[in-house]
Amino acid sequence: MSKFWNWIEKTFYSKEVQNINERSVIEFILSTPKYRITAKLLAEHLGIFTKYAKQKLSLMNMKGVLADNMFLDNIWEKNYVLNKKRLPKLSEQYPDLAEYFQQIDKHTHSFLGNFKEQDFANNLARLGERLGEKLNNMLKIPENTNQDQKNLHKNPENNSGNNNFSRPNTAIMPNDSQIIQWALENQNTITATMLCVKANISIEKAREILEKLHLKQVFDIEVNDKGTILYRLQEM
Repeated sequence: MSKFWNWIEKTFYSKEVQNINERSVIEFILSTPKYRITAKLLAEHLGIFTKYAKQKLSLMNMKGVLADNMFLDNIWEKNYVLNKKRLPKLSEQYPDLAEYFQQIDKHTHSFLGNFKEQDFANNLARLGERLGEKLNNMLKIPENTNQDQKNLHKNPENNSGNNNFSRPNTAIMPNDSQIIQWALENQNTITATMLCVKANISIEKAREILEKLHLKQVFDIEVNDKGTILYRLQEM
């Protein structure tokens, strides 16, 4: 089975993902509080882009090395823990880490004991759903936009002098310079909620825009004492 997964990784994943050593990910999980990890934590630890960390964790999840931490998932980011059912095999694969795996096996958090390992077909189906949702979000066109534009052409008089005119409900996406300006006005930081309000866009779209700017190395990601995710402008 290991040969199969090696082939999957080499065929469908980039060199950046292949270069992430699986043992280094496991060792990092063992060093974290409550033995859980997120893509952003792994990316910061290894000094890589978040998208590569996400792909590596997703691959390890499909292989059964990691389990979705279903009790800690939130709308922002997925958490992963080591799959308790795979700890005996991991102890054989990494005997020098067996003592640490035993500590996890005695861990009292219920999500480790409640995890039910899914079969290979279900894992592939779930991955396909996630990729499909991501692609749909990237290509999504606001509903009724074309119809609103047709109505404007048909009734140009409605565009002026008529207070009853209903404007199309389509937000104009802010450009990078506008977002940076808002961050400068807020001590070089901005949040998804702030962008949502200022740009009149959905919170999901605000997070997507800020994540892209993070990947472009425009913003660094910080978490304040209240657990709020801040995007701070990188120093030029």
